[in-house]
Amino acid sequence: MKRIFYLDNLRFLLVILVIFHHAGQAYGPGGGWPIIDSRQLPMLGAFFSVNASFFMGLLFFIAGSVQPLARNIRGTREYIRSRVRRLLIPFIFIAAVFFIPLNYSIGSYDSITGYLRFLVTKEGIASFTGHNWFILHLFIYSMLALPVEAFVDRLIAKLPHHKKPAITPVSVFFFLTAVSLLIGTITFIVRIHFPVDRWIMFAGVIRMEAAHLPQYLVFFLSGIFLRRINIPDAINLKHAVLWMIASLLLIIGVYVSYFIAFKTGTRLFAAGGNNMHSFVWSFYESFLAVSISITLLYLSKEFLNRRSAILQFFGENSYGAYLIHVFPMVGFQMVIASSQFHPFMKFIITGSISAAISFAFAALVRQVTIVRRYV
Repeated sequence: MKRIFYLDNLRFLLVILVIFHHAGQAYGPGGGWPIIDSRQLPMLGAFFSVNASFFMGLLFFIAGSVQPLARNIRGTREYIRSRVRRLLIPFIFIAAVFFIPLNYSIGSYDSITGYLRFLVTKEGIASFTGHNWFILHLFIYSMLALPVEAFVDRLIAKLPHHKKPAITPVSVFFFLTAVSLLIGTITFIVRIHFPVDRWIMFAGVIRMEAAHLPQYLVFFLSGIFLRRINIPDAINLKHAVLWMIASLLLIIGVYVSYFIAFKTGTRLFAAGGNNMHSFVWSFYESFLAVSISITLLYLSKEFLNRRSAILQFFGENSYGAYLIHVFPMVGFQMVIASSQFHPFMKFIITGSISAAISFAFAALVRQVTIVRRYV
């Protein structure tokens, strides 16, 4: 399959952002991380909120965008086998080789039998899913999207002579606005019962944060649909400029809101509930996600649509780095927990070292031919 270089390069940049996001969780608000530093940086909350608004959704969009290309080349049957090989098997491997033994070693269980009984509970499944919920979701979305692709193919086939819709700044504006409003509406309804950072076990086995699920699904399906009519590759400055400006203003707005909350205790947004603060944040975050995503897609297409040795290194090893980055990160956070470094320095150092180790380790293990088939 011909590589779309700008998507490869954008994907590894997003993975690095994910690594720094997780690195900061020991030093900022939110909790739910194995290591919590005694000194906290409240303003990291703004960094977390901006990241969470778009980065996983954009990763899903990229995955959806390349799915039609992969399926067309490999065929549906081989594509399904490749998803099992590249997603499901690595997910099981990381759970069995890393999460399960490590959780047992640091936990307080009466016996191995007791631990095995724990592993089949909702809490146990969540414990070995961890950050790789994304991998599991991607596998599920990929499978469920196959009939959606067939529907999209039939829809496009009905266009006169396969005529593609005109891509104008006005049409892009209305389309992206409609997508933002759709995501915001569904998100607000979901967050009445499932606020941000409340993780649940769907059907008892699938770990998910329901608060962002509408965005993930819409972004993934949008990637499939838009790739079919080649819209991502056609976006230019005229289409993106308004959203670039909006993304900058909306990001500034998030940081200002956190600064106001830090200084006065007055929160402008809410993570969930049936209230105006949650309503505003649901739509604000949706427009933030769409504006940042279209900005990054355009900038990466313009400036990163190429391949060099360093870009190839990061692109090829980003998946492996994502799979294992939490393990060296938590270990390093434990090592420096008692140091007198400022928490911001700990955050930067932890993120940098964790990214370096994760990409280097992924590159090392991918020297083995069979590993490259899976990672």
